[in-house]
Amino acid sequence: MLALLFLPAIREFLYDWSHDDNYSHGFLIPVISAYLLWLKREEIRSANRESNLLGLFVLIAGLVLNILGTAAAEWYTVRFSLIPVLLGAVLYLWGWQVVRHVWFPIVFIIFAIPLPYTLFRTLTFPLQLFSTEMTHAIVTSAGVPALRQGNLLHLPGYSLEVIEACSGLRSMIVLSALAALFAYISPGGAFRKLFLFALAVPIAIAANIIRLLVTSLGALFISHEFAEGFLHDFSGVLVFMVGLTSFLLVHWLLEKVRPTNRLLRATPG
Repeated sequence: MLALLFLPAIREFLYDWSHDDNYSHGFLIPVISAYLLWLKREEIRSANRESNLLGLFVLIAGLVLNILGTAAAEWYTVRFSLIPVLLGAVLYLWGWQVVRHVWFPIVFIIFAIPLPYTLFRTLTFPLQLFSTEMTHAIVTSAGVPALRQGNLLHLPGYSLEVIEACSGLRSMIVLSALAALFAYISPGGAFRKLFLFALAVPIAIAANIIRLLVTSLGALFISHEFAEGFLHDFSGVLVFMVGLTSFLLVHWLLEKVRPTNRLLRATPG
């Protein structure tokens, strides 16, 4: 019944993941969720199961969202309704003990849902301007003459246009998913996990600025073809590596400042 209900949404998922580079990572999200559930299989199997009526209300709320989204042709609402429907069904059928083990793999699906187009455009333009401005500030502080005009950065013999794809929003979406997964599997309390997740936005912005700097300097000191060819194709991997390295570094620093596993002092006698 779930498959039939969400079949149109699943088709839209597959279409967007295949045709929108901003969400090409969407194919990985269900696989990661399924793998996390498989890792929790023993805890799920041994958890106490008892029906909870609250889950029925959550399930109904998710179904209402699905109906309203379908009536308004608002695909984000339709696809988002999958999350409360799944959570509500699990809570109603098996209770809180099972929900405690499966909530993250279910909620993680949100990173595969494309943002509404208007919201995406609203967030993109300020990020374009900010990334251009910061790249301009760093380049000029290094002694390279540059002129900024909106989202255009003019260097000696080369002009870099920070288009929508270079705004950093795509990096923010991907690194937010990575941060959520990293925070979930890392040891520590809720505050540490929330802190790691909150780092996704500044790390994504910094990684995108580094990408623009590398592209600008590559065009300036090597060649335009090198910057627009190899560096452009390699930029996605660069952003991912910068993000992953940053998360690992922050986690290492947190462990140095406040270790999660402290040795208990031996008591005399």
